[in-house]
Amino acid sequence: MNFKNLKLDISNQGIVSVLFSNPKTKNAFNPNMILEIKKALKFFEKSNQCRVLILSGEGDTFSSGADLIWMKKSKNLSYNQNKKESKAFTEMLKAIDFFPKPIVSIVNGNAFGGALGIIAASDFALSVKESNFCFSEVKLGLVPAMIAPYVIRTIGYKASKKLFLTGEVFNSEKALNIGLIDDIVNLKDFNLNSSQLLKNLINSAPIAQNKIKSFLKKIYYKEIDNIVINQTTDTISKIRITREAQEGLSAFLEKRKPSWSKK
Repeated sequence: MNFKNLKLDISNQGIVSVLFSNPKTKNAFNPNMILEIKKALKFFEKSNQCRVLILSGEGDTFSSGADLIWMKKSKNLSYNQNKKESKAFTEMLKAIDFFPKPIVSIVNGNAFGGALGIIAASDFALSVKESNFCFSEVKLGLVPAMIAPYVIRTIGYKASKKLFLTGEVFNSEKALNIGLIDDIVNLKDFNLNSSQLLKNLINSAPIAQNKIKSFLKKIYYKEIDNIVINQTTDTISKIRITREAQEGLSAFLEKRKPSWSKK
């Protein structure tokens, strides 16, 4: 498979690395990258080459969130157009969440906005100490609607509410304390073949792992079903076309403070 925004690597042990590769924009998500991630997930879902799938970013950034050019275009989209584009992102998150094999996000640097949805939808997340995290949507007059179901499921309602409302930038230690990540690692010393987590995953029964993931989803108290997903896309599509969101996006793109900022 040839991708424009992804790099793939497959080890002899069946560890597949999917690297977000859009360095000019700090691995920001655009419609093409989202489509490519979905294609890669669909292929490796049934591939015997894959036992464990890793998501990470090229360089020193996991992902800066939405691509600026994409955000600029979204300012001029209608509600229906926004909903169509939002659906593609929610489908990608669902594909990560429902991937039948273990998925590990290795956060190799800063992660903002939608990138935190990918981390929350993964089965495991490891991060370098230097990473910073931020639900930056509120700074733009937006709502982190599409990623919210996965984030709330991972870190809980109260922590999500605080971080969503403030847009606070927090470090890897706080991310570990609230359960967004599972461990802090040093990538210089980190080796896919020597990682105890990856060893444990590779040495466990693959069919049982698949059954465990699907079983847990069935008994968990709040399924992220099509109704919930539709609510997320509906919410983000409606707010994107509001005056406040338009001001927030304009201010961000023009590198100025929005009208509501007091600083």
